[in-house]
Amino acid sequence: MNDKLSRRKLITSGLATAAGVSGLAVAAKLANHYGLIPPDYGGVYGVGETLTYGAQRLLMSSRHSRANSIVARYQK
Repeated sequence: MNDKLSRRKLITSGLATAAGVSGLAVAAKLANHYGLIPPDYGGVYGVGETLTYGAQRLLMSSRHSRANSIVARYQK
């Protein structure tokens, strides 16, 4: 097995890394723009809280959400 790192492998892995990092940066910026990141995301449970908070915000914000219709019914 050849353990030598060729120029082609180095360029390919560098481009893949750059694409992955830029994709994560765009995803984080979009999540922040749409309010999917909680205000206390830096805590001990940061990643788990952020995923839960974002998922709940997405589920509850849809126009056809059953929970929204129940809340609207009781607010009258």
